[in-house]
Amino acid sequence: MPYSLSRHLKNGCRDKLLILAIMFCCIFIRRAIFPQLINNYKLFYVNGYWNPQLDGWAAIGKNLADGNGYRNKAGEITAARGPIFPFYLALIFRLFGYKKGLSIAVSMQMVLDMLSCWLIWKLAWKLFNCRYTAALAACMWAIYPPAIALDIFLFSEPLFTLILGCFSLKMLSLMQHISWQRFCLAGVILGVATLCRPITLYFPFILLPTLMWLYRRRFSEIWRYSLVFLAGFALVLAPWVVRNQQQFKKFVPASTLLGYNWYYSLLRMEKDNYLKTYEFYDWDEIHQLTQQKFSTQGIDFQIKNEAEKDQLLRLEAWKMIKKYPYRYLLICVNRLGLIWLNLDIRGYLRLRNLIIFAIQLPIILLSLAAFIFFRGRWTLSFFPILLLIVYNSLSYAMVLGTWRFNIPIMPYMLILSAYSLTKIAAHLKAPGSINYKACD
Repeated sequence: MPYSLSRHLKNGCRDKLLILAIMFCCIFIRRAIFPQLINNYKLFYVNGYWNPQLDGWAAIGKNLADGNGYRNKAGEITAARGPIFPFYLALIFRLFGYKKGLSIAVSMQMVLDMLSCWLIWKLAWKLFNCRYTAALAACMWAIYPPAIALDIFLFSEPLFTLILGCFSLKMLSLMQHISWQRFCLAGVILGVATLCRPITLYFPFILLPTLMWLYRRRFSEIWRYSLVFLAGFALVLAPWVVRNQQQFKKFVPASTLLGYNWYYSLLRMEKDNYLKTYEFYDWDEIHQLTQQKFSTQGIDFQIKNEAEKDQLLRLEAWKMIKKYPYRYLLICVNRLGLIWLNLDIRGYLRLRNLIIFAIQLPIILLSLAAFIFFRGRWTLSFFPILLLIVYNSLSYAMVLGTWRFNIPIMPYMLILSAYSLTKIAAHLKAPGSINYKACD
């Protein structure tokens, strides 16, 4: 066997063992820390303890598993939550029963994070062709506290993070080797991601024009491939759209939750304390005030179906924004601080804010350093992912902001941070001590 081939096989075996060890550490850390997080949950949520039986996804999943259809905890037909995560939970509840299924579903959150660990390794390796960067990025995800904390809840972020990672991996492949097959598969995966969380619904209309501009010399080819992307994306959404049209007699491509979140988060905009943030709303009071507001306009809000209510609330939110544009801009800036640093511009702090701030700030600075000091051939390939990070941040800032919304895009920030650390280490190490050329 030639020496180069033998060395290649040896390195490949070592890399597989390395990522398997990191994945094992990822699941072990989550299993070891899980009881402590349960006992100290107030580091992440206060004024209440989350109950999975009352959560939107779990309630829909239970109804699906019981054969009652896609209904919320009140037994009403709903489209507030995308179907991917509730059907995933329904499968678990159907196999193991509801009570046991809840604990298994929480454990599966950790498994999803472990798979994301492997995906981060693949993304970093494909982007930088450097095992040191790939291993460090995967390790950083394995010990990333906000992701670990979220694993004790049945939120859709762990599954969404994994699906979005598959889309990003396909986009890296597409940027390196353009073909209609890659465009089609990327569109299909993004469609699945949108059915998991609706935040990515409008991303194709930002991504595709950007790709046409980046590859303007191949415009006649790219625009046709873009149509293939949109076809794959639309075909995945089509059954959900048809179902919602039949149920609500309205065009609902993703979710009926946007109007609720947008309107309720802006209710205080007419008051002097409009920047004040709450993690737990008094929903009964909010519903009562909303119903009174519409009754003065001659609208019986209570008899409207979910899609009609969503449409009315979107219009009301838009009216408030047009009335107070400056206040809305400050609210959006405040939400960016909440999303990325868990800090708001009023300066209100508690222990959880400081913990997340201390974790997030170095990651953000190292990610910026990758673009400022260590630009290279990887920059163009990473551009769609950078666009996804910006799009995700601004979209949530416009509607609703909290620290857990940035977790699905944190893998990319960790990859950039790992790359910066690797390059910094290369400057500090003696020349030749480690082969860093593979990271260029």
